[in-house]
Formats: sequence, structure tokens, C-alpha cells
Amino acid sequence: MTNPPVPADPEKEYFVGDYLVRPQRGCIEREGRVIRVKPKTMAVLQCLARAGGEVVARDKLFDTVWGRAVVSDAALTQCIVELRSAFGDTARESAVIETVPRVGFRLAMGITPASVGVEDPQGAVGAEPRSKRKRVAVLALLLGLAGAAVVALAFVFSGGKPGQMADEVQTLAVLPFVDMSPDQDQQHFADGITEELIHGLSLQPQLMVIGRTSAFMFKNRSEDLREIGRLLDVDHILEGSVRKSGDQLRITANLIEVGSGAPLWSRSYERTTAQYFEIQKEISKEVIAAMAIETGLGEPGQVFGTSSFEAYEYVMKFYAGDYLTDTDSVLRDLEYLRMATEIDPGYAFAWGALSQLYSGHQDALSPDWRELSHRYLERALALDDNSPQLWEIAAHYYAAINDWSGAEQALSRVPQDSGIAVFPGHLELLVKVGRASETIELGERQLRRDPLNDRINVYLQHAYAMNGMPDKALEQSKIVWKGWPTPQAAQEAMLAAFAQDDPAVIRFWLERLLASGDVSATNPAMAERFDNPQFALDWLRQAELDTHADRYVAPAWAAYLGDAELALDLMRKAPDPWAFWMPHNAEVRQLDGFKDLLRDVGLVDYWRESGWGDYCKPTSEEDFECGPAPLPSSR
Repeated sequence: MTNPPVPADPEKEYFVGDYLVRPQRGCIEREGRVIRVKPKTMAVLQCLARAGGEVVARDKLFDTVWGRAVVSDAALTQCIVELRSAFGDTARESAVIETVPRVGFRLAMGITPASVGVEDPQGAVGAEPRSKRKRVAVLALLLGLAGAAVVALAFVFSGGKPGQMADEVQTLAVLPFVDMSPDQDQQHFADGITEELIHGLSLQPQLMVIGRTSAFMFKNRSEDLREIGRLLDVDHILEGSVRKSGDQLRITANLIEVGSGAPLWSRSYERTTAQYFEIQKEISKEVIAAMAIETGLGEPGQVFGTSSFEAYEYVMKFYAGDYLTDTDSVLRDLEYLRMATEIDPGYAFAWGALSQLYSGHQDALSPDWRELSHRYLERALALDDNSPQLWEIAAHYYAAINDWSGAEQALSRVPQDSGIAVFPGHLELLVKVGRASETIELGERQLRRDPLNDRINVYLQHAYAMNGMPDKALEQSKIVWKGWPTPQAAQEAMLAAFAQDDPAVIRFWLERLLASGDVSATNPAMAERFDNPQFALDWLRQAELDTHADRYVAPAWAAYLGDAELALDLMRKAPDPWAFWMPHNAEVRQLDGFKDLLRDVGLVDYWRESGWGDYCKPTSEEDFECGPAPLPSSR
């Protein structure tokens, strides 16, 4: 089909499907919703629009949009990601922007010039301009009428019809509150306030709050708030600061309208720590009033479920070291959680976090980790069996003991997107049971809700690599690395690069892995022997690999270097299905011993009960086969 004519003047407004593109305003609109677009992202769209449906090469896009500036491929990738998000498009099922592998991109949907008389959704007769609504909200708050503002502004949103709310869903990002305490030692406390506000505000049906992980990507960063708002695609930003001295608190909160950068609401609270949870609820109510959304908040402290400030503070100290995996940090976290449960034995989330700590670190904490993790999990669920967070922790425990049906049943209690948070535990299970295509479909959907969530991005990266899409996996690796420059992120990128068999790319990520604090013995040894595969294999055959990090990466190196039997032998020492389905293990999956390994970890029984994965299928009631690449579906 030939595309309709492209506007002669690229600055004129035009439709892509039912989306109105407004280049001069820097936005895309649909059904009254305004999606703001960064200048470079709009420039990429304009370049694709001028091509009239023809493929635009990557080099052409770089030359047109960035000129002589030196930028990485990630810059263009990010623009495409933002455009797809704006159009509700995905890379997997691209109806608007199509990727032409190794060439570039094309606009797959037709373009129609906007007529002069097109109705402006924001200026329609009978509709209140958004700026006027905000002025009314601010006035109501200044008069101390926060409760009345909810009712009055709901009336405004409904176009003047009593008892009716508008269909518009407002969007908000709660940025990490800044620690302004004298000793700068209360960041964990400031993070806790942020977490609770994200939860409380997310309970509102007409408020879409960006997920915690994406919001926390901007912690300790000084970007312009309007730029952050555009990156997260939100209308409003809530920011603030915390100052704690003894039991005295001073909390300041500011609600910003992204488009203008103007403050919509601001307030300071001076209380004692005993009033901490009441402050959270007060801030949430007033923010909701300022945004003209009817409130129905539940009780404060629901995310972590304790009325003890001291116990709560210990859990927030645990979260402050979320990605620290060295022995000292793990033992310190263990002590924090034990203190929390001693102070408040009814603190369900603290018991759940203890369970996850044991199942995540296993023998490094105790040879009895299975018993301890299970005991703490049962205690947590006995206290609160309706918490999605606790059921996701349960799924993690069951996967750690290779009870895949148990993990699936636990995740059946966890919504894939609760409206409060996105739960990536579904993705982890799908990866481990070998369902790459399902992981990609769900992960891309979850990413719209929480676009910078490191776990979602890592699982997607891994699934792209599993599915024979190394270029896509490495593009995703750059996104992950930018926001989460950790050894885990660099190692996943290196393993994705194995599929390309490009020594320069592998070395690039190996160097970043070593520089970021890798704790394995294997990776430094492989770096020293990188140019001599036989020496590298000799080292792998003789090394004593006792750490979890080595047991995961050593089989990958053996498989990449061409010794599938050695890779399988190393896998048996600490089998982790996370690594089974990567392309470098294609030859390993052809070995008879690999089928025995799958039986040992319980995957075959699980598949016969729940449906087979992408890489193996039954050949009879007793036997099955596995392929080097995804097999035709047998589910």
C-alpha cells in the first residue's frame, strides 16, 4: 500500500493513524492525551515521515538529526524506543515504526496532513484548560480547603456534571527525596518516604504512577525536571527533601507541572518520627487534591506493613544496599532484618525479605538455607497472604529449590501489573523454564509501565539473546548499562555478545565487567588467556570453582570456547536454568547428559504438567528432544 502524502512543510501538523503529531509544540496527541517528545526524538520522527514509508538508513538518521556530533547507537535506539512508547507500538509487533535489520527504520503507518480546522483537544468548547484547573487546585489548597478541592475539582474535570469524574488519567513520577540531614546519613529514610508515596498515590484509579525502579534511576542526578518528565512521559513530578535530627523530622514536598516547569503545590511538614506514617498520608492526600483526583487512600504504611518506625527504618537500611553482594554487606543486611523482626514480630515484609535473602545467597549464608528460607516465608504469609510482594518472594524461593509448579502457583497470586507496581518475577520464571517468546511479549508490555526498571530490562536482554536476536540483546545491554553499571549487567552483555562471536565486542564488555567489581576468579583468568582458547580451556578444567559467580560464568566460557562436554560437567556442579537456553549452549543442549540435567532440576516434570518450553519438545510419553534453537511450539 502506498502511503498518503507527507506534509510538504515538515513543521506542519499531521496524523500518524489517529495520533496527531505537532512538531512545533514537541508533542503527540491522542484522545485528549498529550505525550511530550524530546527534540531529537521528534527530529527522528520527522526524518522518517519525510521518507514516505521508505526505509531510512541509520547513517542517514545520524547525519540528519545529530550532524557532526559524535553519539553512540544507543542515542538513536532511545529515540526509537520513546517513539514506539508514544505510539503504543512495540519492536515485536511494530505497526508504526518498523525495524529493518542491519539497515534502519521505516514509518509503516500512513501519514495524513492535519486540516486547518482540526479541533484542538485542549481547546474544545466546554472544556476547562489544564492550566486553569491547576490554578483552581492551588487556590483551594492555599485556602486550606484540601478536602473541598477534591470535590470541587472533580466537578471541573467532569465538565460540570455532578458525581462524574473525567476519563483522563494523570501521570506522575515520584523522584527520590533528597537527604538534607546534618550528617547526610538518612538516605535510606528518604528512600522509604519515596517508596511509601509511590505506593499510596498508585492506589488511585485515575493516577498512573511511574514504577519505583524507573523513578530511582534519577537518584542523586541533577537533570532538569522538565527533561526527566519527558524521559518518563509524565505530566507531573513530585520531589522533596528530608531532614532528620534525633526524632525531629522536616519533610518538604513539591509538585511540579512538567510542561511549564511551574510548581503546582509545595509544603513543608515538621513532625516527630512518631508521626511519620501520618505525614505520608497527609502528603499523598494533598498531592491528589492538587491534581484534582478523588482520593480513597488506605491505611498508611501498607507497603511494608508496620506501625513501628524503628523496625521500618531497619528495613529501609536493608534496601539501601540492594545490589551489594559481598559477604560483609549480606551479613549486615541479615542483621538489619533480624532487628526489624525482633522489634515488630508482626512485620510480614521483614520476614519475607529474610526468606529472600537466604534463597538468594544460599550456602553463602547457611547450609540450611532451604529450611530457613521456607520457615521465614511461611511466617510472612501467615501474617499477610494478600501481598503481591510476598508472593513474588515465594516464587523466588520455589524457583531456588527447583519447584517450578510451586513458583508458577505463587506467581498466580501476583498481578503482572497491579497498577501499584510491575512485578518482574513472572519474567524470571519464563526465562528459566525456557519460554523466551513469552518473556519478550510480557517484558515489552511491562516496560511501558516502568521503562527504566533494571530487572525488566535485564530479563528482556536475556530473552532477546535466547531467541537468537543478539543485535537486539546488545542494544538492550547498552540501555541496562547506562542505568545499572554493575558486574551483573556487564556479564549479561558479555554473554549476549558470545552469540555474535565478535572478539572485540566480547572484550569490550569483559573489560567493563572487570572494572565494575567482578568477584569471580573465572573472568580475570579468561581475560588473561583471551587470545589463546586452549590455555583458557586448560584453566577451566583445572580450576577449583567454589563461588556462585564462578559456577554461573565458567560453563558459559567453556561452551563459547567450544568444549560442550566440559560446559555440561561445570553446569552439573550448580545447575542454573537461567543459563541453559543461551545460544552459546546450543551444542550442550544436544548432549544426552543435558536431558538428564533437565530431569534432575525438575523441568521435564514441570513441562509435562504445564506445557513445554521453546527449546525442548516430547517425542514420546517417556522421551523428549532439545534443539540448538527454538523448536516449533508443542504446547
